[in-house]
Amino acid sequence: MTTDYNIALHKTDLWPAQLLNFTPPVDPEKVSEEVYKLKNIYKEGIVKSNNGGWQSPPIYNNDLSDQFHHITTVRKFSQTAVEYIAETLCNPFRKSKVISCEWWANVNKKDDYNVMHHHGAVYLTCIYYAQLPSKPGELIIKSPLDYGHCAWYSQRFITPSLGSVYILPGSYMHMVTPNITNELDRISIAFNFDIDADPLERKPYN
Repeated sequence: MTTDYNIALHKTDLWPAQLLNFTPPVDPEKVSEEVYKLKNIYKEGIVKSNNGGWQSPPIYNNDLSDQFHHITTVRKFSQTAVEYIAETLCNPFRKSKVISCEWWANVNKKDDYNVMHHHGAVYLTCIYYAQLPSKPGELIIKSPLDYGHCAWYSQRFITPSLGSVYILPGSYMHMVTPNITNELDRISIAFNFDIDADPLERKPYN
């Protein structure tokens, strides 16, 4: 009796989602300086998902782009990545163009963190880390499923890298664990991107 099983597997994407990351050619220290400049403009900040720390109010599209050149460069590289992802990787579209971007900055001192939350119905969220202490805490991303086999339902623990952008669906629940050191503030910027997209034609299921 043979035990050689040849199986031809054909793939149909079921709402694929991936965590993607890249490093834009920007000096993180320059971005951090601009975040502190932003913090001086909006001294009080707002409270959303942040427990402690400072978070700027949301800033839309190209607002303040002339004053924050390095943040704007990160935003533009992130926008290019989002449009590429929309066309080639995650639920691909025939055409796609970013139609809106909302962004805000976060400064976390010792013991500050962000509770579990999501960014709503936006297509993709990009998170850029401009400054990190030696023990920066973790970005935790939760599966959108509430049950099932651990292959499909679980959490991912990501230790962020300085100067990297992490890209995930805006609807995915995520949090950031506390900054546990007085060494440095943890500084990040979140960008919410929405797109105007033309879906690919879908063949009927046979």
